[in-house]
Amino acid sequence: MDILDHIANEKRPIDQATREALLDAVRRVAAEHDGLVHVSWLREELPEWVSKAQSCGTFTTALVRAKVLVWTGEYAPSGNYAQRNGERAAKVYRFHPEAVTA
Repeated sequence: MDILDHIANEKRPIDQATREALLDAVRRVAAEHDGLVHVSWLREELPEWVSKAQSCGTFTTALVRAKVLVWTGEYAPSGNYAQRNGERAAKVYRFHPEAVTA
């Protein structure tokens, strides 16, 4: 297990409720966008209590490593204007729900 997997599974930085909220948001985004997931769409679906800055990137990386999210080869603007990264390119992924494990 590498450090990003460890962080994604660690209950302190990303507790179980946050992980569940993130995965639920991934499922909703994929359903709304023909199976595609992008961080800008994901941020919009997260509840206010989820710390997007701390958890979104780490969780996404863990899903990519587990092949739950697979890069399509496409990019779209990040949309994160709060951190002045609104136009920065961010990967678009395809959601593979069959790869989700409990």
